[in-house]
Amino acid sequence: MRRASFVAPLLLIGIGVVFLIRNIYPDIPLLEYLSRFWPWLLIAWGALRVVEVVLWKAQERPLPPSGVSGGEWLLILFICLFGGGLHAAHGFANGNWPGQIRVDGMDFFGEPFEYPVDVQKISAPNAHIILENFRGDARISGGDNANLKVTGKRIVRTMRREEAERANTSSTIEITGDAGNLVIRTSQESRGDARRVTYNLEIAVPKGAQVEIRGQGGDLNVEDLAGVVLNSERGDVRLKNISGPSTINLRRGDVHIEAAHVAGQMEVSSGDVEASDLSGPVKISARSGDIKISRVTGALDVDVTRGDLELNPGAITGPIHAHSRSGDISLALPPSAQFSVEASTSNGDVSNDFSSVKTDTNGRRGSLHGTVGTGPSVDLRTERGDIALRKASDVDGKRTPAKPLEKVEQ
Repeated sequence: MRRASFVAPLLLIGIGVVFLIRNIYPDIPLLEYLSRFWPWLLIAWGALRVVEVVLWKAQERPLPPSGVSGGEWLLILFICLFGGGLHAAHGFANGNWPGQIRVDGMDFFGEPFEYPVDVQKISAPNAHIILENFRGDARISGGDNANLKVTGKRIVRTMRREEAERANTSSTIEITGDAGNLVIRTSQESRGDARRVTYNLEIAVPKGAQVEIRGQGGDLNVEDLAGVVLNSERGDVRLKNISGPSTINLRRGDVHIEAAHVAGQMEVSSGDVEASDLSGPVKISARSGDIKISRVTGALDVDVTRGDLELNPGAITGPIHAHSRSGDISLALPPSAQFSVEASTSNGDVSNDFSSVKTDTNGRRGSLHGTVGTGPSVDLRTERGDIALRKASDVDGKRTPAKPLEKVEQ
């Protein structure tokens, strides 16, 4: 009777995992690492066969006359030809293949090589500044500056120093435009070395500037500006002391906002949002992640697909709309607040601290409705989750010192 081998199933699983990761993270330079590390496949195959033989021997089962079948030798020959061809192609490419694997913002393999960055240009006090095609970490701060100044380092992660030198030479960062409209542009997107180069920058701008950030990944710490527009794939974002309208579009990452005027749309696909001392109207939408908001002036509109909402706006000065498809909603208002409320959950409990608000329950359904004096409307809805309308205590909404974002070496 022919023995079943688990080498083929494990090989099939491994190939499936490789292609799955490639589909989820299309930036992974798969061919680069197959060309370098394909012999490990043969090593792993041989090791598994040794383990099989040892197990058969321990079970006192007859050992196979041949450790590798004819069909497997044919597959091994194909792997050798394929791997050798890839390695040769890599050599002909003169080192221009990407030199890192990035999974969810983390780098694997290769060694980081750092090169200094220092550029500046005269800027108007209320300039519109664009940070374009940016990949990496940045701290952007406003001050009494007459110039837009960019300092920090370019980080090239690759296998060999010669490749790093070529990538550094072909990558540039420049400031273009006039004093009123400036663009900080990197050459990452137009070079073959794009996946290897990231930046860790300190950017000083005039305090009255409005900054637009178009990035692909990394942490951003922005403070003391007139306004911010952010479009980024992933990373954590911290905004502080933003005096004008702000718009945030973030695919994956956490957002922390303090003392900002948010008059635009904030969209977060995946990640938590924590915001305080906001001047609205504030509109936040997220696919997944918890949202915590305190001390808001003006209208507040929050919508999350999966996540809990914890709202403590302080003195209610505008309408509040809070919706969650799956998650709890907690709203804390001052005991003297005046408002009208309509709240409902399709599957969850409701609780209420205001005597003028009526609580209704019907099985797993619950609702709140009523009026407390004359004030803005409050609309709370969740399909699966609890709703709590409570009176704020002295500790609610107290400010906790924010921990600055730590720079992550790319």
